[in-house]
Amino acid sequence: MESCNGLHTSAHLALERTKIMQLLNYTSPKATVSTHSAISIADNKYLAVMHGQDLWLCLLAQPDEPFFLVKNVVEHSLQDNHLATIGIDGNVQVFDVIDTRPVSIARFKPTAVHGRRGSELLRILLSPSGRFLVLECKLFAVDESATIEASLYEVHTGYCSYSTTLHEGASRTAFATLPNGVEVLFVSASKFPGVQLVHCASGSLLHEYSPETMVDFCPTDYILTSSANRLVTFGCVRALPCEVRVYDFAPSQESDKQKVPLPIVYQQREVYDGHDTLLPPSGSSIQGDTCICLTLITGVPDESSIHELLPALTATDTEILSELIVRKISRALLTRFVDLDSGAVHSWTLAEINATKNTHVHLLNDSRAVCINERVQLVDLRTGEVEDCGPSGAPRDHFISDASSDARTVALFTVEHAHD
Repeated sequence: MESCNGLHTSAHLALERTKIMQLLNYTSPKATVSTHSAISIADNKYLAVMHGQDLWLCLLAQPDEPFFLVKNVVEHSLQDNHLATIGIDGNVQVFDVIDTRPVSIARFKPTAVHGRRGSELLRILLSPSGRFLVLECKLFAVDESATIEASLYEVHTGYCSYSTTLHEGASRTAFATLPNGVEVLFVSASKFPGVQLVHCASGSLLHEYSPETMVDFCPTDYILTSSANRLVTFGCVRALPCEVRVYDFAPSQESDKQKVPLPIVYQQREVYDGHDTLLPPSGSSIQGDTCICLTLITGVPDESSIHELLPALTATDTEILSELIVRKISRALLTRFVDLDSGAVHSWTLAEINATKNTHVHLLNDSRAVCINERVQLVDLRTGEVEDCGPSGAPRDHFISDASSDARTVALFTVEHAHD
């Protein structure tokens, strides 16, 4: 179907057991759109998609009929019923989305980009409540050297309460909510590979960890459990293979402050000699008292490498490797189910899937995942069963994807001539 002044969409329905999966393909006629947030789904209800330099907001129930448009958008963040955009003019706009009646609640020009020559916006991120937002910008000096700066803003006032410089290779921030409702911000690598925890309302620094050496774990992604007892992170040690680490984030016995550095409850590295790629955790990674740790498998190490790897493998990783060898699996989605209390892997599964990229694996809220490439596959992570939901209609490369957490909608985005 075609509508909305050139925004092309094609939609078909694929039957998956008793549920309907809606597959949406969007193509933008311009190649100037953001590659960071060209498409996003929130609250299993709303979809935001770029059309050239304009942002369309749709209901998932009516994906080809946008009910709201924001013109000349560089980046956006869609969180539940909150939408934030930053425009070509450098202005931030924030809206409360109530059904199909967005209400503008803020408009300001952030100091991070206002009056700064040679700046490039990397990301805009709204907090869960919609009260705060972070801008990550690359700033260029006269000598063409660059730094990355993260700035925290109070949405209603536009006041910048906190700003820090990030490491070039680890530009990441993440919001979290404590059990008492207080929102905090995790900041990676303000002093590589350090971590800061910022109180959003005041901009004050709650905790800081600054390693004495450069050879230490640098997290780039953070997920805090609802009880705030466990912190799930993703990162690496000085460009070594990636890791997932779960930390004990509970208050210490001696004080009200968190223990820094935090005790490690669980640690998982990429262990199969370049044939396994760990996926960063998402909000769906925490399901009850379990952390779901996903890994893309792209083959089996050769025989000579296996003998070198075995002494360093855990019992669980040895079992998984044996299964890969016996079943001669070349492509798979490996799921480790980790007990958040003890850090033990209480079960794991291997699901044979088509080749895909880590950005096209979307973890859902019910121990399932959607894997996308030439086809759409729905994976039951508990059993390893794979349901083929039909062709995706996407090109082999150069597309962006997202999925609703209830698996009812998969959305793909491409730009015309993106491969040229």
